[in-house]
Amino acid sequence: MYPSSKKFARTLIGTLLLAGPAFSQATVSILSGNGQIVPQNNTGSNPLVVVVRDAAGHPIPNAKVAWTVTGVSNQTGTVLLATTTTDANGTTGGGCAVGGTGGCQRFVTPTLPLSGNGFAQSTIIATSGAASASFIETTEGFTSSGAPGLAPTLLHPIGSEQPLTGPAGQVAKTPIQIRVLSSVTNGAVAHVLVTFSSDSSSQTSAACSGGNPSTDSTGIATCNLILGGKVGPGTLTAAVGGVVGQNLSVGLGTYSILYKVLVGPPGVIKTVSGDQQTGNPGQLLPQALVAQVTDLGGNPLSGVNVVFEPVVAGTVSLSDVRATSDAFGHVQARVTPGNVNGQVQVRVRTSDGAISAIFTINVNLIVGSLTKVSGDQQTAAVVNTAFANPLIVQVNDTSGHPLPGTPVVFAVTSGSATVGTPNATTNASGQAGTTVSAGATAGPIVVTATVTSASGPVSVQFNLTSRLPGPQCIDGQTFFNGASFKANWISPGSVVTIYCSGIADNIQGVVQPSFFGPLPYQIAGVTVTFGSTPAPIYDVANIDGSESVTVQVPLEAALGGDSVTIAANGGSTTVNATILEAAPGFFETGDVGSDGRRLAVVLRPDGSVVTADNPILRGE
Repeated sequence: MYPSSKKFARTLIGTLLLAGPAFSQATVSILSGNGQIVPQNNTGSNPLVVVVRDAAGHPIPNAKVAWTVTGVSNQTGTVLLATTTTDANGTTGGGCAVGGTGGCQRFVTPTLPLSGNGFAQSTIIATSGAASASFIETTEGFTSSGAPGLAPTLLHPIGSEQPLTGPAGQVAKTPIQIRVLSSVTNGAVAHVLVTFSSDSSSQTSAACSGGNPSTDSTGIATCNLILGGKVGPGTLTAAVGGVVGQNLSVGLGTYSILYKVLVGPPGVIKTVSGDQQTGNPGQLLPQALVAQVTDLGGNPLSGVNVVFEPVVAGTVSLSDVRATSDAFGHVQARVTPGNVNGQVQVRVRTSDGAISAIFTINVNLIVGSLTKVSGDQQTAAVVNTAFANPLIVQVNDTSGHPLPGTPVVFAVTSGSATVGTPNATTNASGQAGTTVSAGATAGPIVVTATVTSASGPVSVQFNLTSRLPGPQCIDGQTFFNGASFKANWISPGSVVTIYCSGIADNIQGVVQPSFFGPLPYQIAGVTVTFGSTPAPIYDVANIDGSESVTVQVPLEAALGGDSVTIAANGGSTTVNATILEAAPGFFETGDVGSDGRRLAVVLRPDGSVVTADNPILRGE
């Protein structure tokens, strides 16, 4: 039994640890029942209802709520239940109807003496865990003459102030104010709720900004009335200290207040039809763009002047514009997309720009051509590094005009690489591009650029090649005589130019040593070794992507063949070179002699170049 008991203990402890913080962070909020006035010695107020939520705002079911009452000695009421439990919605206290759940909680008033203030107030605290909420309820007594202990007064509106008027959806010009005083002391009574509701026979509706008010320290409850949307008259009922529709016999009674909703100024423009249409560039859209101008209450306004305009200039042209609203508040325009694609927008606004609405139009993409601009056939990138040049494409329409704003998708379809911008958009010139970084595996890479046209996808491919660190040499195409540039024609002491990719990635042009002193064994981080003997270096070059190093073959080079190690950029490669006993080479001019052969660079003692017409003489 020990293992199962131990498992149960672990489960129980885990449950307590999880439940503890949740309840410690709970909140208790009042839903209804606060601020009531209840006659003395009354058996019950309207229900006192609270909701318990966790830190994330979710209702907590089955939470225990403790109820306590405080007030003036001998004048403090009681509650029906000392403890209640929340229902599935996290609420408790309102289950007074037949079949209700969550407990029925009411405030039961005390019997007050005939003298004193004419009223008493009690605080009911609902507590769950560390959280609580407080109700303040007022018990109404009587004066010594038997008159009610509280005296409410409607301060505003009275007489000519009624009806209250204002534009639909806005606050009425005059606030509603009701004051509650003690009939005994004439002192202000705070914390009395005044509940407002529209009469069911009213044509429109109204409500207090910020919800139903309670009396402040001066005994005044103020309601800034927000008028409803429908134009016309209405009646508002104000219940002092009670809840309309539940128990009007509780509290001090009600007041009827007249109001009238007027048509307001332009407050809203909304799209009616034509939004989210799809069409082709240069073709009139089938539906007109129709919008409606209303006040804040939603009442249509006629005679309002508006402006239709593209959000981005030049993306659409407008026709048949009806810019003054009709009896239904409607305005409209017809639209023809320009040489664009994707989504474009048309704005409709009042002339002062105070209110506006946006129509979105989807323009079919019709691609005439997708061509490569630059970045193709790059071979210099080492694995895990970026290629030097971005891949750029050009997108044109069927007339050869650039298509700006066109989505272009770049994807690696072969090889090891990543693209910097998979989803690009063409600029004003119709061009879009991305960078490419070689992956961990050297070799060929294919990046495909694709545009989705109305007739189907259009694609082009970029072919790139990544390589391992250090020089990459091709057998038979590496060693060239430094004068005649004949392949594999080198000997000890001769000049040789070595061609390999990766020798001079980081330079452009030719890097040479100083003209004075011996040749160095390293230039621009490049070294060449024949066997174990370093070779003096004339230069390192990168001419239009052709990388080379020119050296003098050491006299120690082994005849017949020797291993040659070329090191650069943190890597190296070793290749075999054929070493001849003699490999004469001549520098040639760009000229061709009368015999049709290129001329060697040979100078006579006077500095003139030897030619067929200027031959070298014996002894020179």
